[in-house]
Amino acid sequence: IQQHRAAPDYSLRQSSESPLPRRLLREPCVWAIIAGHVGCNYAWYVMLSWMPTFFKSRHNLDLANNPLILSSPYMASWFGGVLGGRVSDALVARGFRTRQVRKLMQIIGALGNAMLLQLATRASTPGMAAMWISFAAFAGKLQNSGFWVNMADVCPETAGTVMGMSNTVATIPGIVGQPITQSILDRAGGEQSDSAWSIAFGVGGIVALAGSAVFVVFGDDVSLDRAEAEEVISTSTSEISCHNSASLNCSTGGIPGGTSPAEARVQEGLPLNSA
Repeated sequence: IQQHRAAPDYSLRQSSESPLPRRLLREPCVWAIIAGHVGCNYAWYVMLSWMPTFFKSRHNLDLANNPLILSSPYMASWFGGVLGGRVSDALVARGFRTRQVRKLMQIIGALGNAMLLQLATRASTPGMAAMWISFAAFAGKLQNSGFWVNMADVCPETAGTVMGMSNTVATIPGIVGQPITQSILDRAGGEQSDSAWSIAFGVGGIVALAGSAVFVVFGDDVSLDRAEAEEVISTSTSEISCHNSASLNCSTGGIPGGTSPAEARVQEGLPLNSA
């Protein structure tokens, strides 16, 4: 990150570029990041927001006297984020292409989260449900090694801009997911029904998998910042070359090949002082 911030165009880009750069909005790989982020956030916010209700309604759990059950998914998610990063770094160091590693972590995380939450809805005890939800939270955070870190892959100098765009859009699922989940529970049998919870968490899994599928298809690891910088440098070089050529022609009287007017008259056998 520090190396990219030392790039000649970094300060200029940071001070002059729009918060919504068109050069990024037209790139499929940027929208792939946003899609993965949206899918991950829907499943994540639904799981965390409705977890207390799930334990209280489905398992009649006294939440105040069972703090470990509610905190274990958070601890598992932290470990999943750390381990996912370590595994990704190791795979890249072994020679695997970066974008393939990002896509692998993204799809494993989304698929694992969706499947493990289904096991949680079928658990017969609060402890077993907490175990499966913790595993689901662990898997869900593996996606941080997918779409999240990919922002720095494609925009090493402007990852903050991509993050701002992506996180703004990905906040919407956290808002709309709550009434959607409530509606599903009400229509599918109520908060005491395991099938209702299976559908509610299942919708989150489907949204996460759909977002991950878009990321897998369109995700990339080629730096958009570098490509733009190279284009700017190439354009500037061409302009300088044209300017130098024009200056040379002026100094030689517009004669191609750098020949002065006097030299041209001598070559043609004409006297230098002829009119």
